[in-house]
Amino acid sequence: MKNKTLSTISLSEIQNPKAIHVVGIGASAGGLEAIEQFFANMPSSNGMAFIVIQHLSSRYKSFMPELLAKKTI
Repeated sequence: MKNKTLSTISLSEIQNPKAIHVVGIGASAGGLEAIEQFFANMPSSNGMAFIVIQHLSSRYKSFMPELLAKKTI
């Protein structure tokens, strides 16, 4: 499915068992523990890519990449 838009993806490509599903996860600043638990219990060979969005103050430096790296590969 390289370089294709959603409108040009065929149904057979969507149903392909080798396809990667993209999952969006959102949380407030207090949701880091729940996200860590989610990834700690998610099998690594799940065929999914995750996009994590966290709502934080612009004055706050996020340590999410470092913290989630401990729970993911």
